[in-house]
Amino acid sequence: MFNSDLPIEKTKDDVLNRGIFAENLAKAMLNHTAPEGFVIGMYGKWGSGKTSVINMVLEQFESMATKEIQKPVILKFNPWLCPDPKQLISQFFKQLSSIFEKEKPMFKDICGYMNNYAVAFALAGIITPWIFLPIIGNFVAQKAAKKNSDLQNIKNTIISSLLEKKVKLIVTIDDIDRLSSTEIASVFQLVKSLADFPYTLYLLAFDREIVIKALGEVQKGYGAEYLEKIIQIPFELPLPNADDIYQVFFNKLEAVTGGIPEEKRDKRYWSDLFYFGIRHYLHTIRDTVRYTNTFALKYSLLKDETNIIDLIGLTCVQVFEPEVYSKLPFHKECLCGSSADYGSQHQQEKDKVQHAYDAIISDVPNGEAENVKSVLRLLFPKLNIIFSYSSSHSRHYDATTALVKGYISNPESFERYFLLSLEPTAISNKALEHLLFTATENEFLEEIIKINSSRKITKFLKYIRASFDLKKGRLEYSRRARMVLECLVLNWSKLDDDDENQAFFSMPFYWHLSFCVHSLLNTIDKPEHYDIIRAMFSDSKVDLFTVTLLLLDFENQHNRFTDRASKDESKALLSLNEILELESIFVERTIREIGSGELIKNSYLIYILQLLEQIDETKAKECTNGMINSDLDLAHFISSTVRLGKVSSRTVYQVWNVKKDVISKYFDINEAYSRINTFVVSGEFALLDVKKQENIAAFLISMEKNIAHDLMVGGDRIVALDIKKKLNHIESNLSNRSLES
Repeated sequence: MFNSDLPIEKTKDDVLNRGIFAENLAKAMLNHTAPEGFVIGMYGKWGSGKTSVINMVLEQFESMATKEIQKPVILKFNPWLCPDPKQLISQFFKQLSSIFEKEKPMFKDICGYMNNYAVAFALAGIITPWIFLPIIGNFVAQKAAKKNSDLQNIKNTIISSLLEKKVKLIVTIDDIDRLSSTEIASVFQLVKSLADFPYTLYLLAFDREIVIKALGEVQKGYGAEYLEKIIQIPFELPLPNADDIYQVFFNKLEAVTGGIPEEKRDKRYWSDLFYFGIRHYLHTIRDTVRYTNTFALKYSLLKDETNIIDLIGLTCVQVFEPEVYSKLPFHKECLCGSSADYGSQHQQEKDKVQHAYDAIISDVPNGEAENVKSVLRLLFPKLNIIFSYSSSHSRHYDATTALVKGYISNPESFERYFLLSLEPTAISNKALEHLLFTATENEFLEEIIKINSSRKITKFLKYIRASFDLKKGRLEYSRRARMVLECLVLNWSKLDDDDENQAFFSMPFYWHLSFCVHSLLNTIDKPEHYDIIRAMFSDSKVDLFTVTLLLLDFENQHNRFTDRASKDESKALLSLNEILELESIFVERTIREIGSGELIKNSYLIYILQLLEQIDETKAKECTNGMINSDLDLAHFISSTVRLGKVSSRTVYQVWNVKKDVISKYFDINEAYSRINTFVVSGEFALLDVKKQENIAAFLISMEKNIAHDLMVGGDRIVALDIKKKLNHIESNLSNRSLES
C-alpha cells in the first residue's frame, strides 16, 4: 500500500490539526475590508505542508462566503507554467482575466482592461538588440514603445475599476522556492509591480532561506532586505506537533503491515528503535510518506523472510542516511553475530569493528551521527563492542533467537534485507515455519529430501534446533517435536554434509543431529523420552550408524567410556538404566546385521564396531570373526576406516586419512594390501560407489608410501591430486587387462 505525496485538499483530511490555523487565516483575509492590498509570506521548509494549508484556506473561503462577505476572486497563479520569466506579468494577467470572466462575468470591462494590459506588456518586452533590418526594426521598436507608454494608463484604469467595484482579489503563489534563482526574482518583481492593486491580497508560500539566497544573487547580497520590502505580513508556518507526525507514521505502518502478529512483536526492541533512532528523522508528513512508501515495497517482497522491526529500522537508514545504507552490505562480518567478550581476540575484533563502523558513517556530517548510531547498534548488537554496554538501548545478540526470527544481525538472513529476494542458498522462513509446525508427515519427509538435494540441509538443521529451543518446556508443541524428531532420525543416513567444502572450522555434520535431538526432546515431556528413542532404535529402517551416533551422545551425558566423573543424571535426556537397555538393542541389531551381511556395506562400519567393542568386547570379537568373506567385503571394511577431512595452510583443502592401526586390529594389513591390489583390477571394483573407490585409492597410496617402514600409528594424509592419479592408474590397468583378455 503506497501513499501519495500530494497535499491534502480538504480540512477533513487534515491529520496535523492545522485546520484551525487555516480557518483563522482565511477569516483574517476575508475580514480585511480596507482598499489597500497587502502581501502575506508563509514560510516553511519543503514538505512542511504549505500547499495543504493553502488548500484549506481556499476551502474556507468557499464556506465563509455570505451575502455580507462575498466570495473573493481567487487566482492560484503557477509560475511553473510560464516558460519565460520575462513573460510572467503577461501570463499573470491572462490568467487573471480568464478567472474574472468565469467568476465575475458582469465585470467585462475589467476583463478587457486586463487582456489589454497582458498584450501591451508582452509587446513592450519585444525590444531586443538583435533586430538588424532597419525598416522592420524601427517599426517594431516604435510599436513596442507606444504600447509601453500605454501600460501605466491601462494599469491605472484597472486600479480605478477595482476601487469602484470593490472586488476582492486573492492571489496564491506556491512552491516559489522550487524555481531557479532568476525565476524567483521574476516572481517577486511581479508581486512588487502589482502590490498597489486595491482589495488585492497575495499569499506566497516558500522556504525563506532558499528565497533570500536566490534574491541575494540578483540583488547584490541584499536578498533579505529586498524580501522585507515586499512581504508585509510574514509568518512561519506552525510546526506540526511531533506526536501528530508520529501517529501518522504509526497509522501508515499499520496500514502496510495489517498489524504485526503477536509472536513477532518485541515491544522493548521497537520502543528503543523508535524512541532513540527513528523519531529523530520524522519532521514532516513528507518524511513519513517517503519512509512508509519505501518500507511498503520492501515489506511486500520480504514480509515472510525478515524481521518486521529490523526491516523498518533498516528502511529508516535507507531513506534518511542513503550513504550509510549503501556501505552496510560490505561489512557483514563486522555487523553480524556476536563479539568476543574476553581474551586476546577481543581487542583485535574491537579494532576491526571500529574500523568498519568508521568507514560506514564516514559521510555523515560531524555532530549528526548520533541518530544513525542508535539505529545501527540496535540492528547490529555486535557494534556494542565499541560502545558502552551500559546504554539503556543496547541489545545483546542471541544466536537462536536471531536465526528463528530472521534478524538482520543473523549471518544467515543478512543478505536478503538488501537484495529484495532470497539469496540462492536460503530457505524461505515461511516455508520452514510451515514444515515444522503445520505440514503433514509425508510432506515433511518429501521436503527434507528436497532441501538436502538443494544443498541447504545444514541451514535447515540449524533452524530446527533454534526453533524448538525457543519452544523448550512448551508441551503444546510436543506432538510436532516428536514428528520432526522421528522424520529426522529416519532420514539422517540420506542427508549429506553441504558444508564440507566451505569452511575449515565448520561443525562436524553429525553434531547437528545431536543438537537437534536435544532441542526436540526438551520440547517433549521427559517421561516420554525413552519410549520415543527405544522405538527408533528398534526400527530397522533407521540406519544403524544413526543409532550409533544417538547412543554415543546419550552415553556421553553420563560420561560412559570416559575417565571423567559421572554427571548429574537429572540433566541427562535419559537415565543410565534406560541407556543400558538401549545398548542391548544396539548390540542385538549389530550382531543381526553382521550375520545378514548388511553391516559390511555400511560406510561407517568401523565406528559401529568400535562402539560394540566398548559395550561388549567379547561379543565384538565373536561376531566380527568371519565377517570378511570376500575381497569385496574387505574393500568395504577398509573404506570405512578412511576419513575425508580438511587441512588449512594458505588455502583449505581436502585430505584422506587412512587409519592403518585400526585396520590392523581386525586384519593382517599386508595381506589386505596384497588382496586389494588384486581387487582393484577386477570387475568388482566398479561395483563400489565413487567415495569408496577414492577411499580404496587412499589406502593403496598410504601403504605404498610406507611399504619399507613399520606400520604407522595414526595414518597418512592423502591429497586429492594423488587420489586422482591413483584412480587413473587403476583405470589404465583395467583397460590393459581387458585388451589382453
